Amino acid sequence: MTSSVSFQLTVAETAFMFQLMGIPEGETMLEDFGAAKAENVPPEEFYRNAKKNLEDAGLLQSDGNHITFELSILDHLKACKYSSASVRLEVHGTDGESSITYAFISGSQVVEMRWNSKTGDVILTSLGEGFEEQLSRIGDRLPLPDTEEGSYRILMRSETLKRLQEQFGSADPAMHQAVLRNDTWADVQAAGALIEAFCSVDQWGIFETAIRGTEIRSKPVQFIGSPAGHWLFMQEEGDRVQGFQITKTELIQSLYLVAKRTLSIFAPD
Repeated sequence: MTSSVSFQLTVAETAFMFQLMGIPEGETMLEDFGAAKAENVPPEEFYRNAKKNLEDAGLLQSDGNHITFELSILDHLKACKYSSASVRLEVHGTDGESSITYAFISGSQVVEMRWNSKTGDVILTSLGEGFEEQLSRIGDRLPLPDTEEGSYRILMRSETLKRLQEQFGSADPAMHQAVLRNDTWADVQAAGALIEAFCSVDQWGIFETAIRGTEIRSKPVQFIGSPAGHWLFMQEEGDRVQGFQITKTELIQSLYLVAKRTLSIFAPD
């Protein structure tokens, strides 16, 4: 595989091929990527249309009893199916646009699967330079503004973060202050910087890494992007969440380190 090979597909086409190959993500893809509600047709017709589109595009052949994939798309699908680990990044913007990116990792081989709500399409791409290239691509796509370095950090309860997230889009600082005031763990000075960021947030996301076929996965990393400063939130033991004020570069580095820590099971010290 080379990094120049990409396929642009519909969600239905991708889900159809993933399910044929027995790739777990295929079972939830229609719901995850918002296609379940977009297509008001019976499942049989839904997948029949997808199969016909793939045949017309030359990506598969069928004689009624057997289905044969075109070799390049088959290479991508096999890399996804037999990957040893996967990462998932979900990003939402206050403009209503969302994206979900998977990276299926097998040694130095990585296949990226990216869906964007603006186009509704799925792009499958083989990455010749491995996971480092994947993180670079994520960094290029996150349109986070440059912000000054900050040193604030804050401890809060998981419920506090959840309630703050429920107010995404609100620029009323009093609402955020009321939430943080009820959390005795939250440092007052850091809370001021956090409220300023939540009042002007323009996107937020969640990132996690999983070892395929096991229960091993990283704790989800959540973040918000704002002109007033970006924040990263990491779940700790019990009900505690630690928040850190960071730059865009520090965010990408943090995602890389979280993934590497989980993937280190394959190359222990």
